[in-house]
Amino acid sequence: MTEVLKQYLTVEQITTRIEDAGEKAKVHPLDPDFLIMLFAVALPFDIIFAILELIGLLTGEIPKIIAIPLNFIAFGVISGWSIWRTGKISKSREEQKRAFEKTILKKGTVLEKQLAKSLARRGLRIAVRRILIRGVVAVIGGILPLIAFIPFWSISVILVLREK
Repeated sequence: MTEVLKQYLTVEQITTRIEDAGEKAKVHPLDPDFLIMLFAVALPFDIIFAILELIGLLTGEIPKIIAIPLNFIAFGVISGWSIWRTGKISKSREEQKRAFEKTILKKGTVLEKQLAKSLARRGLRIAVRRILIRGVVAVIGGILPLIAFIPFWSISVILVLREK
């Protein structure tokens, strides 16, 4: 590590400040958009899928034909919201990282520039991959017999709270 970086902040301090910026943008249980997604979108979808599953058990597999397109609609809406919310967290981190980059670019060397660029690069890609996996699991769970009683979409929305 060079003199300039030692004089101002350590790598751990920079990383901590970037993580703190993401923490401030994190989804909280009382955020209006979270509550809307949970109670106006995810829960109604889960209730509809449970009713369709119950009707399917009593009468046959006809309701599954209705459940499959509904699952893809739920996937699009809930995954889109999850990616948007996770993007806000990543954007907050990115802004903090850019602030450090500007400081380092003014005073730093090539090594410090490379360090600043590599700090928070992969965050959003990992989060999007996680969200898409959750969505695929929810779609598959909504299609499989008896498993459709599990509220996969509500769980998917609640898991966005854990994104950092």
